[in-house]
Parts: sequence; structure tokens; C-alpha cells
Amino acid sequence: MKEATTLEPRNCFLCGSSNLVSVNYLRLNSDSFKRNLAYFLPRFVAEFLSNASDRFSTAYHPVSVNKKYFDRTAVFCLNCLTGSCQPVFEKDVLDNYYRDFYWLNRDAGDGQHVAHDDRPNDRQLSLSRERIAWIKLYLHKFDSVIDFGAGDCAAAYIFSREENVNAATVVDPSMRASVFAEKYRLGYSTDLAEAPIVDMIYSAHSIEHVHDFRVVMTDLVAKVRPGGHIFIETPNIGDLDVFSRLPHTPHTFMLSQSSFHFLESAFPVSIVAMESCGPLWRRNKKQIVSDERADLRVLLRKAGDA
Repeated sequence: MKEATTLEPRNCFLCGSSNLVSVNYLRLNSDSFKRNLAYFLPRFVAEFLSNASDRFSTAYHPVSVNKKYFDRTAVFCLNCLTGSCQPVFEKDVLDNYYRDFYWLNRDAGDGQHVAHDDRPNDRQLSLSRERIAWIKLYLHKFDSVIDFGAGDCAAAYIFSREENVNAATVVDPSMRASVFAEKYRLGYSTDLAEAPIVDMIYSAHSIEHVHDFRVVMTDLVAKVRPGGHIFIETPNIGDLDVFSRLPHTPHTFMLSQSSFHFLESAFPVSIVAMESCGPLWRRNKKQIVSDERADLRVLLRKAGDA
């Protein structure tokens, strides 16, 4: 893996402001004592304990992987309220992280994405239905959809089986997505370059994981027909308190409502609807005192002549 440099940006990647705050990405900012202790341990101590105890080695493995990939800087712009992990990842490095570690670790940890024999996980289906119902408050007809960063393909499954969308395509480089896409008879592509142009792109909790936000947004806009739409749901990093007190692993970009207003000036898109949703951050993250809600939903429309 290519080593990350320590060079920090002088200007925000989105708005160009130099009014930035920088901190260590893997800082001790959790309300979990065990998590803070794990990241605080010097390498030689962790190696000694791992050699002495298989149980410790198994428990510490996610920490060691995160230290390998995310020994970087987290930067937050006080002008547009947008954050990023710096330096930006090379695409293949980040793809390796998700392919070789992330999904295996998450499935073992919470099981919320483990599919049933004939359909995606019920929890993910429920969440996808809720998001799609919100989209349909503003957008009433779409015949073709890309589920970007589809993971377990729950949204694409619903578009195909319940919403009667003529063409639902999964775009996700992971092996799990390709297996599920074939199982549910969905279109599939490892990246946007090979995907069709569609009426709408659906992206739930994926845009904050990409290697380069501007590059991926450019590609997303290019894959939507003029007048088409892009739906994004992402964690709502609405102020400095949330940014500084929330563990971001493995998020590479941290977005707020302000981010999307600046996005309108950077890309040929306009905001159709945007709202924060979910519980307050401080309800489940006691170290956060912000009144920001945990998630952000945005529906964008591509300009008709773009």
C-alpha cells in the first residue's frame, strides 16, 4: 500500500476556503473507553498482547487494520462545514480495504447486512423502503435507477420487485454486491464508467466512503440524464462539535447541509429537497452535545441542459 503523506491541504476541496481545522483522524474522541484504549496502545504493546493471547489478537485486528489505512489527517472547513480524510485515498487502496476487511468485519459484528436465502436483510429492506418513500414525495416517475455503493442490494431489490422500475443497476466493486445482483437478477457494474445512463441514482451511506468526492460526484452527474435526479443519504456532520467528537472510521468525507449548498455552485445540480433525519447525535453519542440530527437526506436535480 502506498504510504500516506503528512502534507495537509491549504484550501478546502469544495469551497476553496483556507479556514480549516485539522486533527489526527484516529484521535481519542469516542465515549467508549475500550475503543480509546485500543487506539492509544503503542504498537509494541499491541504486538506483545496479540502474540500472548488469541482472544486479544482477534479483538484488536480491526484496530490494526484501521491504523494501517487511516493513519491520516481529518480536515474540517469552517466556511462550508465540510470535512475530509487527507491525503485522499488512491481508489485501489480504498477498494482493497472494503474488499478484504470492511464487509467481513461488519457482517461479523452486527449482522445487519447478512441476507436471507431469498431476499436482503429485513432491516435493510425497511430502511430502503423508508428512503424510497421520501424520494417519492418529490419524484413520481423514474424508469431506470443506479443503486450506487449498493452493498447488499436492498434498494435495488425494492426498485426492481416493488416499484416496477424497468432497469435497476447495482454499481459496487465488492464481491458480495456482484453475488447479490446476480441472485436478484439486477444489472451490475463494478464502477460507474461501465454503468448505463439512468433517470435516478440512489446512494445511501456510500458517498462518505469514496476515494475522491469531486471525482465521484462528477461521475454520478454524468450518469444521470438531463433533468434526472440523484438521491443521497449521508451522516450529517453539521458543526465542529460533531466533527471533532465523532469517530469517523472509515468515512473519507464528512458532509453537512451547507456542503450541498456549495455543491450547487460546483456542479450542474440544484437541491429539490433536503432534510436532516434520525435521532440527535447526542442521543446515542454522549460525548457529542450538538443538536444536529444524525443523518441527512438530499434529492438533487441535474440541469436540463447539462
